Amino acid sequence: MAIAFRSFTSSNTNNTASRSIALPAGCVSGDVLVFVSDCDGVAGLDTLSGFTDLFGGPVVGSGGSFCGGFQYRVCDGTEPSSYTVNVLSGAERAAFALLCYSGVSNTSPINVSGTNDGGSDASVVFPSGLSTTVNDCVVIAAIAREKGQGGNAIVDTWPSGWTERYDNEGGPGGAGGGSAACAAADFDQATAGTIASETVTTRRLSFWMAAYIALAPESAAATITGTGAINSTVPTISGAGTIARSGSGDVDIPVQTISGAGTVTEYVPPPPPPPVVEIATGGGGGGSAADRKIRKERKKREEWERQQLDAVDRAFKKVFNEDEPSAPDRPSEELAAKPITRSERKKVARFAFESLELDGIKAELKSVKRVLNEYIRQREQMEKARKRRYNDAMITILMS
Repeated sequence: MAIAFRSFTSSNTNNTASRSIALPAGCVSGDVLVFVSDCDGVAGLDTLSGFTDLFGGPVVGSGGSFCGGFQYRVCDGTEPSSYTVNVLSGAERAAFALLCYSGVSNTSPINVSGTNDGGSDASVVFPSGLSTTVNDCVVIAAIAREKGQGGNAIVDTWPSGWTERYDNEGGPGGAGGGSAACAAADFDQATAGTIASETVTTRRLSFWMAAYIALAPESAAATITGTGAINSTVPTISGAGTIARSGSGDVDIPVQTISGAGTVTEYVPPPPPPPVVEIATGGGGGGSAADRKIRKERKKREEWERQQLDAVDRAFKKVFNEDEPSAPDRPSEELAAKPITRSERKKVARFAFESLELDGIKAELKSVKRVLNEYIRQREQMEKARKRRYNDAMITILMS
């Protein structure tokens, strides 16, 4: 936002110790007020409430009989409708004004400032050797003069490009050395660099003081495009990019305004995988519908396995009962009483498959063998999957 002049108010003390000055019209929070003044005597005017003196207090001009005053304040919305201006040495004549500007930096409103003063002359020479450090400043040029003008204007002509803002309106009475007069104009300093010293012609020979006060603009908002990791709490980001707050990189962004067509999104990590839940296989009909369905399928599988093993039993019984086996080949009752393991059944099935000559029995045993192998393969896969889920769950728990 460019700096803009909003409005001004002015007042005076006419051999009184204090006087009020109204707040300029339209002044809002974020604006900057600049107070310029001229006071007869060497004490000058007191600092207004909440203001900062640019030069540490009143500046005594040439001749030692008057003081210029230059103060500023960043508005925060608590400004009163008027300020009381007090003379430090009692009753004196003084002229003063409040200038209000918008678009000024609230953190460093004054970029550079300085004064110059001179003897009894109509020509007022502004200070030299001052340079702005940022672009788009607005420079206030203020004049404080020892002799009054009875409240009338004191400047004949301002330099080209300057805009008059205040010329002793409401100044005190009197036109001699016991009075006071003040005026101010401003101009743009678009490019950072040296502020040219200018000369202004006034309407009376008098001791004088001239001041430059360069106001700094608000910082332009930064533009960020694309995506990236930003670990910085900043109130504003402008541009058309999308910013995901993630990662470990640090980015400092000295901006204060959020604007533009971009979006700011908060990165949310995916939820951890659910823990492995072992489903109870005991009796009863408890659990969810999914648990009951799994138990039902498991029972069907167990029944199918039992039927396949019974088929193997029938197959090798036919082999041993077809002819009377010799004594060494007949299994003992002790062995027959022991439960047959899966590996033993596979061996028996393989033996029966090799011994039988009947095509039907061979086909049945081959089918049994294929089913058994498939069952064993599936059980191994299920066991691996169960272990994998268990390991994943443990890793998630340890990392959380």
